[in-house]
Amino acid sequence: MSEKINLAQSIAAFSKKFSKLNEEDKDQFKIPVSKSKLLQDEITRREEERKEILRHRFSDFLEPRTQDIEQDEENPSGQRNMTEKLNLLLEYQKIPQEENGEWLRKNGLHEEHLAIFQQEIRTLMANKSDNKDKEIKELKKQLAKKNKELKRKEAALAELAAIMTLKKKLGWMDDDSAEEV
Repeated sequence: MSEKINLAQSIAAFSKKFSKLNEEDKDQFKIPVSKSKLLQDEITRREEERKEILRHRFSDFLEPRTQDIEQDEENPSGQRNMTEKLNLLLEYQKIPQEENGEWLRKNGLHEEHLAIFQQEIRTLMANKSDNKDKEIKELKKQLAKKNKELKRKEAALAELAAIMTLKKKLGWMDDDSAEEV
């Protein structure tokens, strides 16, 4: 999991640097290739097209788009709950490879659906794990805070008990204050 985070952080840092470089130094790197104004304009236009294609590919790499898949009208894949999706994946893995096509048709699915189901389940499990980790961390913080407060109160109570004992021994307490305690 940490490798994914580190990779994502590295890609994000690279994309920031790339966009910063692109914006700040746009005109700095333009070196004329030709003395002809028309030819230079054409070269510049093509370079801009290539840059745009690269930007598009890079953004697709950072945020992949899901494929549009035909959905069965009776039970579109998007309307299945996670339990159904998991059961379908497990069932698909159990059948022999020769029967895959028939099974997919029978269930109104494409192989792409199964890949999407698998990714959705992985994402859901990772999110649940992350949420549980955050919840556990928060509960541990609350417990530590309560323990600290309890120790402080116990110390104050012990100090008060010691003072009361000393007062009794030294006879500093009158009868009314002794009854109140």
